[in-house]
Amino acid sequence: MDTVWICRGIMKEPPFYSFHPDENWMEVGERAANQVANRNGQALPRESFPTEMFRAENTEQRGSLEDFAISNGYIIVTEKLANVLRQFNLGDGALYPVSFFESDRTTPVEGTYYCLNIGNIKQALVPDRSKNVEPPGGYPGVKTWGSKFRITDNDIAVRETALHGPDIWVDPLLRRSIFVSGRLADAIREGGFGKLFDMKECAIIKDH
Repeated sequence: MDTVWICRGIMKEPPFYSFHPDENWMEVGERAANQVANRNGQALPRESFPTEMFRAENTEQRGSLEDFAISNGYIIVTEKLANVLRQFNLGDGALYPVSFFESDRTTPVEGTYYCLNIGNIKQALVPDRSKNVEPPGGYPGVKTWGSKFRITDNDIAVRETALHGPDIWVDPLLRRSIFVSGRLADAIREGGFGKLFDMKECAIIKDH
């Protein structure tokens, strides 16, 4: 039986790294708008994502990035994880190469990395059949729910329409949500990324 999984890792703050694009690359407001659009599942072109990022001078962080991380608001994945994602239907999503450098802007950070553009939307949440969801909030006239930090399998209910289409997506009814298909969830675990994604199985509500 096909399944759907919600990825808790992005909600519980995955590893965060203090890197930033060149200050002249893009106006700050436009950059922030692109980051919000990505979190909302919108497909974005290459130019919406940086090609280079530099470690902040005031950070004590050293070394490479985790396989699934956040840096300056961008979702970053390593080559190892990207190779898993590429095996599945990413729909309108994309993996855009990005190079990381130390604060001297010359020394490369070891590893190959990509900005993940989720790029897909499926409105499938069934709030009245879900557990541990926060009341609607967001902008006036827009009803969006939030899931609490402590959820278990089958707390989040989605319509069976979520079983079709791309293997990774955002649900506009649930804030800070990333969902994956059962096929992709299996591959994520088999690749050793399960802890970073912290996935919980969703309840499937059949359409009548």
